[in-house]
Amino acid sequence: MATTANGLPYPVGTDKVVDGDDAIRALAEAIDAKVLATSSIYWALISGVTDTNGIINYVHGKPWTPKWAQLTIDYGATGSSLAIIVSAGVQYIDPTLIAIRFRREDSHAWFPSQPVVAYLTYGR
Repeated sequence: MATTANGLPYPVGTDKVVDGDDAIRALAEAIDAKVLATSSIYWALISGVTDTNGIINYVHGKPWTPKWAQLTIDYGATGSSLAIIVSAGVQYIDPTLIAIRFRREDSHAWFPSQPVVAYLTYGR
């Protein structure tokens, strides 16, 4: 049995055909260890008041830095701001937090000191 440059095992021409099940098992276990064990997706409800720059910081509390994040806004929870269409996006991701910035679509101004609710999905 040989391995790829990334350490995944595969059978070679001199391996016995009867050992094929062992080769498939070794490959499946290697994939589990390299891919599935290191891939994670998390969800969080973001609820609070933005700062003066329209930002809410979400402290993720993970021992790793997320590689990506996606946001969905809950328009029904913005109270008196319901008539204002708001967009939001991830401003930046660092080892401890994900910064989310909210913006008014009517004026393209930031959405400072406003109550917001959003759903955040992030992972590595």
